[in-house]
Amino acid sequence: MKKIKILMVGDSHGTVILPYLKKSLVSEGYISENIDVVANNGWATYSYLDKQSDLDTFLAHNDSYDFVIVELGGNNGITNDGYGDKVFQFLDLIRYPKSKVIWIGPFFASHSSTQARHLFTHQFLEDNLPEDVLYIPMMEKQGEYTLSSDGIHYKMGEYRRMVDNEFLPVVKEYFKKSKKSIFPMIFLIGIVGYFFTRR
Repeated sequence: MKKIKILMVGDSHGTVILPYLKKSLVSEGYISENIDVVANNGWATYSYLDKQSDLDTFLAHNDSYDFVIVELGGNNGITNDGYGDKVFQFLDLIRYPKSKVIWIGPFFASHSSTQARHLFTHQFLEDNLPEDVLYIPMMEKQGEYTLSSDGIHYKMGEYRRMVDNEFLPVVKEYFKKSKKSIFPMIFLIGIVGYFFTRR
């Protein structure tokens, strides 16, 4: 069993994507009890800063998570530099950089005003997230997945295809690479500690 602690935070897309991603990770050997999921319809980064939710409870009971998977951006209504303040406050909230972060960007929408917001948010995140935050740009997948009738959300089966095709492979590879980078550092710290205790 793979004993890492994972937190997932999302919006209405996440109410479908994140539980399915959790289920997929559990089938890969990750422990269900070590994966916490919170997703709320209509919420943005600043919603989690301003409102009480399960996120507060999860963070209160965990010093930090090994990984945090964020699926937020579609409900962002701040289309100016002020959005950056909210993004970095949110990163602080989820205890980045102690917790490694994967951020799934906003999705393509056929609804014009929604798409304009999504484009702004996607571009901001792609340009301004810290380099060690893994950003998954879903805006580039326009036309590959079928929208529902509202022009904003996707059909249930399409969300599952996204997890299988876009998210699960990337998440697993990121976990694998991060594990390889962490263990040499732990080994080095152990050697240095041993050396000084022997002096």
